[in-house]
Amino acid sequence: MIVNEMLHAALDSIYCAAFAVHGDDICFANSAALSLFGVSSPDDLRSLAVSDLIPSNFHDALQGWPSQTLSLAPCEVKLNVQLNSEVWVQLSAQPLMLEDMAVSLVTAIDITRQKQAETQAYILQQVIDAVPDPLYTKDRDLSFSSVNRAMRRSVGMDEPDKLIGHTASEIYGSKFPLVYDMEQRLMQTGEPLLNREMCIESQMQSGESAWYSVNKMPLYDVDDRIIGMIGVHHDIEEVRRLRAALLDEEQRRADFEIEKSSELNEFKKHIMVRVSHEFRTPLTVISTAGYLLENHTNRLTDERRDFYFRQIDTQIGHMTDMLDELALVMRGLHNHLEFKPTTFNVIDLCNRVVEEAGLRGNSERQIEFTVEGQPSIVTGDAKQMWRILMNLLDNALRFSPLTKPVYFNLLLGAGVVTLQIRDEGIGISAQDLPHIFEPLYRGSNINEVFGLGIGLSIVKDAVDLCDGTISVESAPGLGSTFTVRLPAG
Repeated sequence: MIVNEMLHAALDSIYCAAFAVHGDDICFANSAALSLFGVSSPDDLRSLAVSDLIPSNFHDALQGWPSQTLSLAPCEVKLNVQLNSEVWVQLSAQPLMLEDMAVSLVTAIDITRQKQAETQAYILQQVIDAVPDPLYTKDRDLSFSSVNRAMRRSVGMDEPDKLIGHTASEIYGSKFPLVYDMEQRLMQTGEPLLNREMCIESQMQSGESAWYSVNKMPLYDVDDRIIGMIGVHHDIEEVRRLRAALLDEEQRRADFEIEKSSELNEFKKHIMVRVSHEFRTPLTVISTAGYLLENHTNRLTDERRDFYFRQIDTQIGHMTDMLDELALVMRGLHNHLEFKPTTFNVIDLCNRVVEEAGLRGNSERQIEFTVEGQPSIVTGDAKQMWRILMNLLDNALRFSPLTKPVYFNLLLGAGVVTLQIRDEGIGISAQDLPHIFEPLYRGSNINEVFGLGIGLSIVKDAVDLCDGTISVESAPGLGSTFTVRLPAG
């Protein structure tokens, strides 16, 4: 009895739970054991079977002991506590002879908080391993204290132990003195390093490297003291590639604008030369007719005077047309042309164009206009269609013999208007065909036919503005056929 009392007093004085087991019964337990198992009195605890309280493997080991000869090494187990929450303990046991009865003295140290902390650390490691960017922490000595999977992969080290406990200088040597200085300054001042672009060696063996945006920030304890740092590296290889591509594109555009400006200035020079040359003929005709009308009007018949007046009027018309065409070309070069769709009767428009084109040309010229299909009411830019037809018909008339007609066929269909102009004139050579839509280009067989060489350029700009297409079939001496297809809602 005295021994029991002394044992109870001794066990109650220790912080961990302790209880004596004989068979499947609990002989006695200290107050820490009562609290651990969630009971209020020793009788409540003795009413429970040992096999219900501790894991079966540990209980079986207790039953199989040689009497008073061995101790069970500590092991971490989760207890089957019915009246309490889940509890992790470190169990150990040793034989004890109590009066004439052999018992097992079991001690249980509560390690629940430790296990919870380990679980939280394990969960946290899974979280940071899920982060796609390399992430790590360092202690006060700037040794790695934790690293995620992406960090290990980025430096070519699969095992965390190869990094944890080591400083960057131990791993990389003296490759990054600036980084080491920055980290030392961060630990001293708390000043973070943000969005610093750095090229970091990615594979220790092969020496491959990659560009990262590096961020390093201090870690503080509850007393607001710096105890380490956290670093995150964001892979910016693709960003740098796109940035370089963007810079190349900007440079390309700048070079293109310079080239375009140079070409435009050269084009303006050509225009001035061409205009001065083409204006000489009409100005000479106007000057001669004006001189005769002013100084020799009494000697001229009425018919002759009318002829000179018509000559002046015709040449002024030619010069006006050239200036209008020139203005259109310049507007097209500066992208000032606008698409303005309206609903109109395309047959009526074509009839008016045919009439005006005939008036501009020789009265003996004939334009044979035919229509196929329907509907006649379409939606499109009537002004651009007028320009297309007028320039194509004017070219066909000017480059055809007086005795040959010009054929204009209008094909109407669902959502498409096709304009086909065919002549039996001088035709276009194979060498000239690729260039006929270039401003100021004149075919090699045009000779002295009046014009600036910008009519087809105007046609092409108008066709493109209307989102249409234009094609040409031609051969020297066999005439030309221009086919324009325009969308018409």
